[in-house]
Amino acid sequence: TIQGASDSTEDGFGAHIMVHGADTNMATGYAYIEGIEIHHGGQESILGRYPFHWHLVAGAGAGQYFKDSAIHDSFNRGVTIHGTDGTTVSNNFMYNTIGHTLFLEDGVEENNTITYNVVCLSVAPEPGTEVTPSDNQMLAEHQNSCPAAFWITHPNNNVSHNVAAGGEGTGFWYIFPTKRIGPSKDLAYYDNATIANRSAPGTYVGNTSHSYFNGFDIFDELGSDHSIKQNIGWYENSDHVFDSHLFYACQNLIYSGSGKQETENNSGNPTSNLIFRDCVFADGQWHLDFAASATLEESCFVADTGLGMIDVRERFLMRIYDGAPTINDSYFVGWDNLSLIHI
Repeated sequence: TIQGASDSTEDGFGAHIMVHGADTNMATGYAYIEGIEIHHGGQESILGRYPFHWHLVAGAGAGQYFKDSAIHDSFNRGVTIHGTDGTTVSNNFMYNTIGHTLFLEDGVEENNTITYNVVCLSVAPEPGTEVTPSDNQMLAEHQNSCPAAFWITHPNNNVSHNVAAGGEGTGFWYIFPTKRIGPSKDLAYYDNATIANRSAPGTYVGNTSHSYFNGFDIFDELGSDHSIKQNIGWYENSDHVFDSHLFYACQNLIYSGSGKQETENNSGNPTSNLIFRDCVFADGQWHLDFAASATLEESCFVADTGLGMIDVRERFLMRIYDGAPTINDSYFVGWDNLSLIHI
């Protein structure tokens, strides 16, 4: 067990583990961590002081891991992957963390494996205590809501079989910068890396998100100051498939911005190649809240399971503005006496 001092609950100054890259005039650090508990980790309002943190390790992250461990009652995030590729974060439980919990920082981080993790109770920092603007920039707004249990800033990662199990904000938020940002932009290792919102997707299979404002959010830009800029597309031509996901008990089970703002040399359709396949949607106020022309196929939409998981007067299959999704080969359960569409 690695934990903060007895008075850490008074000043938010907890324990932290930081694995440095070679940019700090030291040899690159290596971490192979398994079966630990971090209690009262992270340091409130201090950038870079998280319970566990790879910091600008770049390509040396390949093969390093943090797994089979627990992080709880954290003052600043859970696990941060910053300017580091090829790590594995797997089979961990993270509970009661402040700010984005599993955090990809600069939007250059690729080929990381993020699987079989549970994040429960992500909490927005109090105003003025946030580490980045996006931690609490948007609170319980109709569209976006901070923080995120899984804050994914580069598409080329394996994010599969994870559970976002309730909290403030959003379960899974995919948000990509349109240029290199942060300290990572100065690493020669990333000079030829593909910009995040023009990169091909990784693997996204079997994730679950429930009991958030938004279960899932996509099509925003991560600004150079780590703020959120809305409605930026993912300009890459291949199918962007989210497969076998489960979303339930959120106000918006899925929210999508329009992605319609153009950037220099854009290519491809930024929205219609977003595909949700073989998914289950249940007990949302808005099952689909779309400003984009995504495709949903071979999925099931349950208006009300009868389990009392969300207390709302009205339920809608979809809310449409600035674009409409396509739904193919899917099942609809319990919508007989409900309005399907809210425009």
